[in-house]
Amino acid sequence: MRKRLIKRLSMVLLLCMVFISVATACSSASKSEDLKSTSLHSESAADQSTAVATEEAKADTTTDMEANADTNGAGSSKSAIGAGGEGPLSGSTDQRKLIYQANVTMEVKNYGKAQTELQNKIQLVGGYLLQFSDQKSDYELGGNFTFKVPANGFMDFMQQLGKMEHTKYERQLQGQDVTEEYVDLASRLKAKQVVEKRLLGFMDKAVNAGDLLKFSSQLAEVQEQIEQIQGRMRYLDQNVAYSTISLRLYQPIESTDPGLLAKDKTFTERMGITMEKSWDAVVTFFQGLILVLIAIFPFIVILLILAFPLLYYYRKQKRKKIDL
Repeated sequence: MRKRLIKRLSMVLLLCMVFISVATACSSASKSEDLKSTSLHSESAADQSTAVATEEAKADTTTDMEANADTNGAGSSKSAIGAGGEGPLSGSTDQRKLIYQANVTMEVKNYGKAQTELQNKIQLVGGYLLQFSDQKSDYELGGNFTFKVPANGFMDFMQQLGKMEHTKYERQLQGQDVTEEYVDLASRLKAKQVVEKRLLGFMDKAVNAGDLLKFSSQLAEVQEQIEQIQGRMRYLDQNVAYSTISLRLYQPIESTDPGLLAKDKTFTERMGITMEKSWDAVVTFFQGLILVLIAIFPFIVILLILAFPLLYYYRKQKRKKIDL
């Protein structure tokens, strides 16, 4: 009996040891799987971040290559000046991006008439007024105009402007070539849009909140850069499509004050003006004196009337003293 009991206890102990060994092995396998899964997930997130950085680097490299290629291609016809496919100064059919500006000074005989004619010309060509101010002084009546006209009719408008009735006419034309900047912006925009698309794909596949937040932050930064590039391109397109003209329109007028025009006269004329002003001052003085005398004349009459009786009484008293 005793041997059987010992044998049974040995069997139970052996089964317990086997059970503990199996449980320990299963637990280790489970932990190993969890660690492996976590490692794979971390490696996936790191790979995605690396892919984004690599994509941005590739996009920037592509941008530089495309910009250089487009710039070199455009440089062969750099002497031709045009806007929107036309060259208003040369007549070339070049695709360069140029911004035109003109500064004009015009002296006219009738400012009001010239102003109305100018506004009509701007409306006829499809332009619009940006800024206007007018002023009047003792020497002239005039105004400053800043307006835009379509670039494809820029030179025609300048010719029409020169046909307005005037006594003096000065103009200065200048153009700014923004082709290289525009090509660079277009290439950068394309690269940023590729990065944006890739980030959107990463966000769709992200399962971790931290990775999702990181991709969202990167996407917001890229989209902000895209908006800035698009805004600059719209600005360039607007200025290429419409040329800017600054015009000073004025009419000289003669001053009614001889003193204001004295510096424009000879010495003899200025001496005559000085003598005339001195004589006017003397005449003004005597006129003022006469006016004062006229003003006090009634008081003088009253004083004389009162003085006669007193004088008579004084003489009478003097005669009595002499008689005595």
